Amino acid sequence: MLRRPYTEERLRAEIDGLLDEKQQVGDDLQPQWITHEICERHRHGLAPLDPEASSEQLDHIAFWEYGGYATTRKLTTRCVNERERPDQVADAPVLPGFEYLNRYYVHEREGVAVGIRIEDSTDEELLAKAALYESQSVRLVAHAEELRRYVDWRRAQRAAAATPA
Repeated sequence: MLRRPYTEERLRAEIDGLLDEKQQVGDDLQPQWITHEICERHRHGLAPLDPEASSEQLDHIAFWEYGGYATTRKLTTRCVNERERPDQVADAPVLPGFEYLNRYYVHEREGVAVGIRIEDSTDEELLAKAALYESQSVRLVAHAEELRRYVDWRRAQRAAAATPA
């Protein structure tokens, strides 16, 4: 039997399908719950737990569980943040006059990350998200400047090495 590779595209489709189901019945889009549900669907892919498994075997199982969970959790959060109304075309603004808004934002509520429609997000949640994006942009600009400075430094090093003494 040919093994079909599991790709990010397939994982995204599975996540989006589950998010669609939750959205249709009005459920909150909780990335943690979605992630657990997706991971549980694939648990049979791991070898059954042998009561006499060595610590090395248990470490391998833990590695794949963690990697699968972490990857699914990150992509689930991205998928929730990218949700749009079914009647919207791709890349259309969520609200007239707003170019960058998402239909959903993931906020921490009662210790749980939850995808909340922008209309249902509190002012405090949205302002906290804005502050987060501002702090990220400062670091990104500084990182970009550092990359340019490194390229300049590296070019100078190469030029110095190529110049006979």
